[in-house]
Amino acid sequence: MALSIVIAGVGACGIIPKKKQAVTVDKKPDAPSVGKAFHYRHTGPRPWGDGRADASGGRSVAVTGRMEEKKKPLWILEEQFEKSEGIQISSVDSDYLLHRQLLRAENGNLQVNYTPPMDLRHLTIPFGGEKNFDYRQVMIDLSNNTQVGTGKISVKTKREHDERIITPVGAVLCRHFISHVRIEAVIEETTAIFAATEETYWCDTVGWFVKEVMAFDPLIQNGEMIRPGYKTESLLIGME
Repeated sequence: MALSIVIAGVGACGIIPKKKQAVTVDKKPDAPSVGKAFHYRHTGPRPWGDGRADASGGRSVAVTGRMEEKKKPLWILEEQFEKSEGIQISSVDSDYLLHRQLLRAENGNLQVNYTPPMDLRHLTIPFGGEKNFDYRQVMIDLSNNTQVGTGKISVKTKREHDERIITPVGAVLCRHFISHVRIEAVIEETTAIFAATEETYWCDTVGWFVKEVMAFDPLIQNGEMIRPGYKTESLLIGME
């Protein structure tokens, strides 16, 4: 990678200080912190969105709240793109498992529930390890609280060498994962196949991802290609 240096055999993640210090081994990151925000420079369309619409520009993720649900705390994260309308609101627990998302747009609000909750950070995968995950999603139109679609998600994730990513906020040592994702969604009797390769770099001390590179296959709907493939990239440029 142009912006990274491979660090083999180091199970750690953190911003690299100017003075030499001992590397911290893998540990569970702190739970999300309300008020924290992450800002990215994004290129390409919106991930999992319309590949024909360029969303290059700013991207932000902010932890805006905390709630209790069935005696389990969930944190609310709001994601926005400078050049793409709509807000994606995610509910995440202390293990960084995604329980649901609210997709808020001008044409209405759609809620997506995940069963089991989706693993975002792959904290249980050791260096060199690989895991397969299967999830189901249910899409609900909140204007009338009716189910409008379902989906089957399969994810195959491998942890690669940790890498030091050079960003405007410093050199950051990250856990590096490559995931192959396939979603078969059925919405109003229309079947669509989404597939992508996700390359993510997570830092425990930063609190969210540092870099994300995604390559999407063409969108297949009812057996026909209706949209070409596309690529996206986001790099951390600031934090609050």
